[in-house]
Amino acid sequence: MVREFGDGVLARGAAAVHRVLVIELGLLVAAAPGLVLLALLVPDVSNAPLAALALVPLAAAVSAAVFAWRACLPEPGLEPMRHFVRGYRANALDV
Repeated sequence: MVREFGDGVLARGAAAVHRVLVIELGLLVAAAPGLVLLALLVPDVSNAPLAALALVPLAAAVSAAVFAWRACLPEPGLEPMRHFVRGYRANALDV
């Protein structure tokens, strides 16, 4: 039996690490505007609505990350960013 390139344990482990890092990078980039706004707000009760508004991009990014992770589990390809973007477009308005 001839083995294909990428069938080994090291290749599968590297692919799993690649998927995790790419999905995490997408999560951080998508949530960055809200997290920056949240960091710049003064901790005051009157800023509670602005803090909630700043967390909206984080919620959409987490939703897209979960979508990408679930899409990558059955088919272990090396393109998780495509699933992340598709999940972000599908769930951004719902969040």
